[in-house]
Amino acid sequence: MDVDAADALITWAAQYDDVRFCLLEQLLPDGQEHPFALKMMQHFANLGTPLRCVQRYPLLQDQETRFLRAGFHSVKARTLWNLWQDQSAVASDLRLHLNKVEPFDEWEEFALFSSHYFILEAKKSLAHPLNSKDQEDVIPQDLASGSQSHVQESPSIAVDDKLVLNVLSSQSKHHRKFGATIPFSEKAIGIHGGIVDKGRSNSTSLYQDISLEDKDAVYSSPPMGIEARACHTITALDDRRCLLAGGRTSPDNALHDCWLYHSGQWKSVDKLPIPLYRHGATSVGYGTADVGVLIFGGKTTGGIVTKRWFLWKETIGWQEVYPLAEELTPRFGATIASTSPHFGILLGGMGEDGLLCDETWTWNLEYGKDKDSALQLNSVKDFPIAPRFGAHLVWWSGGLFIIGGVSTTLITMEEEILRLSNESFGNVNMSTMLEPTAINIDFGQRPLLVGHATCTAGNALVIAGGGAVCFSFDGEPEPPGRHFVAKVVIPPNCNPVANLHAEDAERDFPEVQSKNMAQAVKRVRLESQADFDQLMLLGQPFVMEGLNLGECMTEWTVDKLVQKINSERLVTVHQAQGCHMNFQSKNFQYTKKPFGKFMREISDGSPQYLRSISAKKATEEPACFADDFPSLSHQFHLPQQLETVMANVLSQISGQKVLALYPPIDAVHFQIPPGSSSSPMTVFHPNQRGSVSYPRQHIRAVLNEGDVLYIPPLWLHSASPLDNLSVSINVFFRNLRSGYAAGRDVYGNRDLQVYENGRRKAARQHPTTAKADDAPTDPAIFPTLTFDLSSSSSKKQHWCVIGSSSAGKTTFFEILRGQHLCFPPTARSYPYLSSPEIDRKDHRLRSPFRAIQHVGFGGKHGGGLRAGNTTGAYMSARYESRREATDFTVLDFLKGNIELNPSSEARAHLGDDDAGLHKVIQDLNLEDLIDMPVANLSNGQTRRAKIAKALLDKPEVLLLDEPFMGLDPPTMKAISSLLHRLAEAQAPRIVLSIRPQDPLPEWITHIVRLGPELRVALQGSRHQVLQGLGSSPTTGKVVEAGDASNSPSVSREGLSFCDGGSRVEGEPIVEMHDICVKYGDKVVLGNWQEFIRGEKRQGFNWTVRRGQRWVICGLNGSGKTTLLSLICSDHPQSYSLPIRLFSLPRLPQPGTPGISIFDLQSRIGHSSPETHNFFPKHLSLRCCIESAWSDTFLSSPSLTCERDALVDIYLKWFEPELNLAHATASLSKSKSIKHAGHLLYLDSTVPTNWADNIRFGDLPFSAQRITLFLRALIKRPDLVVLDEAFSGMDAALRDKCLLFLTWGTTKIYSTAGQKGSSQPMRVVDTPKPVLDLEGMRVEGLSDEQALIVVSHVKEEVPGLVRDWVYLPEAGTGEKARFGHFGGPLEGVKGGWERIWGMPE
Repeated sequence: MDVDAADALITWAAQYDDVRFCLLEQLLPDGQEHPFALKMMQHFANLGTPLRCVQRYPLLQDQETRFLRAGFHSVKARTLWNLWQDQSAVASDLRLHLNKVEPFDEWEEFALFSSHYFILEAKKSLAHPLNSKDQEDVIPQDLASGSQSHVQESPSIAVDDKLVLNVLSSQSKHHRKFGATIPFSEKAIGIHGGIVDKGRSNSTSLYQDISLEDKDAVYSSPPMGIEARACHTITALDDRRCLLAGGRTSPDNALHDCWLYHSGQWKSVDKLPIPLYRHGATSVGYGTADVGVLIFGGKTTGGIVTKRWFLWKETIGWQEVYPLAEELTPRFGATIASTSPHFGILLGGMGEDGLLCDETWTWNLEYGKDKDSALQLNSVKDFPIAPRFGAHLVWWSGGLFIIGGVSTTLITMEEEILRLSNESFGNVNMSTMLEPTAINIDFGQRPLLVGHATCTAGNALVIAGGGAVCFSFDGEPEPPGRHFVAKVVIPPNCNPVANLHAEDAERDFPEVQSKNMAQAVKRVRLESQADFDQLMLLGQPFVMEGLNLGECMTEWTVDKLVQKINSERLVTVHQAQGCHMNFQSKNFQYTKKPFGKFMREISDGSPQYLRSISAKKATEEPACFADDFPSLSHQFHLPQQLETVMANVLSQISGQKVLALYPPIDAVHFQIPPGSSSSPMTVFHPNQRGSVSYPRQHIRAVLNEGDVLYIPPLWLHSASPLDNLSVSINVFFRNLRSGYAAGRDVYGNRDLQVYENGRRKAARQHPTTAKADDAPTDPAIFPTLTFDLSSSSSKKQHWCVIGSSSAGKTTFFEILRGQHLCFPPTARSYPYLSSPEIDRKDHRLRSPFRAIQHVGFGGKHGGGLRAGNTTGAYMSARYESRREATDFTVLDFLKGNIELNPSSEARAHLGDDDAGLHKVIQDLNLEDLIDMPVANLSNGQTRRAKIAKALLDKPEVLLLDEPFMGLDPPTMKAISSLLHRLAEAQAPRIVLSIRPQDPLPEWITHIVRLGPELRVALQGSRHQVLQGLGSSPTTGKVVEAGDASNSPSVSREGLSFCDGGSRVEGEPIVEMHDICVKYGDKVVLGNWQEFIRGEKRQGFNWTVRRGQRWVICGLNGSGKTTLLSLICSDHPQSYSLPIRLFSLPRLPQPGTPGISIFDLQSRIGHSSPETHNFFPKHLSLRCCIESAWSDTFLSSPSLTCERDALVDIYLKWFEPELNLAHATASLSKSKSIKHAGHLLYLDSTVPTNWADNIRFGDLPFSAQRITLFLRALIKRPDLVVLDEAFSGMDAALRDKCLLFLTWGTTKIYSTAGQKGSSQPMRVVDTPKPVLDLEGMRVEGLSDEQALIVVSHVKEEVPGLVRDWVYLPEAGTGEKARFGHFGGPLEGVKGGWERIWGMPE
């Protein structure tokens, strides 16, 4: 609401004598620059509902004064966090119940969120009137005078102007929170574990000060085999040792393992007495022989909070320490630090009831004679700062500093870091020593210091990581709020900013076993073939010296190479910006340049290398030296001893090169993505050529001129040149000619197809295994599902399952049929199927798989009725008049007669229940189709036949998966009425599934609404669920928030309803004159007469011109697909009928050449259910789209660099819908922007190699439809034919495709500037940074292109369409009807009904 209007409403309410006013709203307790506030403001601005009121009234007292001025007598405002901390407002048992509902460990996020919301109660009553004097007393003077800026009260803390901290900060590419620091040295630290983008992690990030970097230093992280964790501690014992203790996986699963780091090695030590996380830990006895680690409190498994103390020493392990007198209450997240060897302080924390502990304690550790120790605790009275939770206490630079965390009120930026004392601590009166001092700190953009890690390194205090999820606000605050690396230095010892640079200074690394990392490669001289064979059996790399490689050793100088190859010959090279090329991050470009220029540049040190690919078939084959470099091939000789090798040999011709080689067993340490052949990790040092910085045992091979390196199979290797120019030849051998998985790697570095198939299948069934190391290997689907389908006729419930394409409707039905494992097994039962009544009907119905029939129409169920591979072997088969033995009729299909050689038993049952058969045929209007081959059925006719077949099996329950998809409106109503009759009679019981945008049948009484991640969002009666979805129970359609439709003046594509269709129409593309298609005596298209310009004509007449946009409508079986098959030449009669395509006949005529099928296919882009059914399922996603430039589905496409780039653009634009692993894709490596859920890549280097590893058949049904849609558009054909191309897509996905069809990449959807998340999305220009990328602009349909669409659904008709044709039902004698729209169909009142001849 507008702020002035809201103020007027408050003033109006205050006019009444007895009134109470409650307000729940946002506030800005620390201004708009707080990271949470920034995210909150940005979130509401993106929704089109910017928070204006909070800018005028940012603080609680501002709001209270607002209501007092309006005339209310009493006003009280409190933050939600303050209310939570008030025991009188929220009872303790209610807080304790939170952990019983679900283990909870997001307290920082809860505190931040609830600190930015308040509840206000204003009252006015005649019993307590407020006179003007009282009002003056209530309203502060500064606000009474009109000031709107009031500082929220907080404890008074002095500011030391002399102490200024310089913050050298950068944004880290390694996003971690709730990790722990490893203090390697004053030159380097590590951040281990914590929560990263993909979940909990067991990896480590290394941060180095480049100015102090020790190039010989080797740092090791905890072993990669330890469990990924968060909320653990790592405590420094001295300069060489530290202890890792505890942590958690999930909030109810604490860990108790401990690991000691000593002189570069990690080893497992004694486990904690109890599992712990969020415990406090500090070193004791630092600098003495009794050094150890003291731990207090924390949470253990099950979320139980403890108050126990434990002490660890390397010599005795863990022992429990008991307080001598006073004991603390149980708490977790407390802050503890030692201030002298056996003395320290403990403050804050949170009790088990979620209340912050407002206590500060000193402790004194007293060692016993043997191993028993005791603890003396003393309470610090009147501690001057508020309690904190999740903060860090660090002893640094002669003082004790408290950093970050959350408190009873929001911690302001000025108080994020406080110095508690600048004197040495001892066992003295702490109340006088602890005098907090605020410090002048200039962070730049403010970080969010929760979940961060801290430690000291030399004279610096390092703060790294941290962050919080902003509940309901689309994730976490933007950097640097969550991805923060800061080096805080006290003058005058301030180092330059360049000393800390995260991009160069940090890297991921796994465990290290030894400081002596490199082993020199074995060097040999071969005397015979037997010598080589013997060495190869060892399976180790070795360098061969003294071999004769030919004239290349003297002839291949720079000048001679340029002369022999031709300096102007274009070659493809990899060109990088730095000294590393990474095939996962694609930090390089594929560039074509003259060979002479390439040689000059690399001689000067430019980081490039020549791609070893075939000059003729660059995307299919590697280079063949003899074919691609014939002028050089005779000068290089592969020694005879090597001709039998089945691996790689690398021959160094000129210059020097160093390689690091790792055995196959080390592949697990290099983070190689599934299906890939390269690692994202960097092995060589960024600043020192040839120096290996990756800390793992390896073989080091330095190749001199004339050396030949043997690389065994599966050995990982990375190379770095030691000179500017290095010339070498890598000869590799492929063991198999076929059987590799699809991919773009032409060198043979691909997995076997059988392995890739299994890996992808496992990834689809268990997608979370790819998201986090500790994710469950077999995640639950539809957990806590409760569903009862009554068998009683007195309790009729007609259920409908509503969900998007990826929500799991099919999986839900499979669960109802008894598929998928159920835990516990007794939770799923079928009591009625065990009753005597079922025995009387048919004992075979005892099996749920028999009693419950599932009929699907898309995805893995397929849309056709083919039996195995016996029918429909090619697309044009359905249009042939000749009948084959395998052309089974609809009657054969219904009777089950679809075997070539049926058994006598099978034949005996074919005539069973003829009465039931005839009734089903009549009910589903199949009489005219009974003798038609099933291959000839249209999409809608096929659906009716499949439903009929299922009814003939007489199931108890019939599950129909999207039965209305693809049906024309009249047939849809007829099928719905039939299903209603069957459901009422419970013969059988019916359960439907539909998409959210589909009409909901009126007879449905109960609904299951599926949500994301295979869960049930809502379930219950029709009225309850629709009300919960914000839909009217009487509309018959589920309303989806954010739909891009029904704007008052424009279509969902942003086209004006007043658009009169002024597009220039060009030459004819399709010309049909007197078309009549018939099989024998049966006419299926054109069985009518009509007058055209006064002339009587027989059959169908139609012309389609460039620039026109048509929609074809008609009942199922009216000939729509037949008409398109004539245009695309899939129909045999297209050769004999009077059809001209692109002004040419199909067959040559005197003086006029014909048009070939290949020419037609190159000029037409086509997507249809028939194409979908026959499209090869084994092709990779990229190959599917590239096949647009092929003569057939499986032939090689004609590709160019421009076409390759265009494919990448299409894949990037639709990656959220097509990439099965999009949630775990390398989004963190790209710059991106989000518009209403539409993700656009801004970094042209983001790879699309994921499309090489996804098969078409592995995609969800909707993603397959997108792929074929893109395939139809990508070659910019003269004619685009979309036959039910959007059928099966969700509304948002359909609208995205329609927008792309209209505008290409130049426009996107956005909700910015609109009020309410349920408002329609509007079309806006794509942000300029996206289109500024080279080649990123793709336009929509042009005036040179024509469009033909077939659809039964109004919402699937593009707004571009201006002309329509309605085909009558075959055999009726009615003629086709034509019409024109004055604008988008969406804005034409009654236009859709007129097409179908239905009442408006």
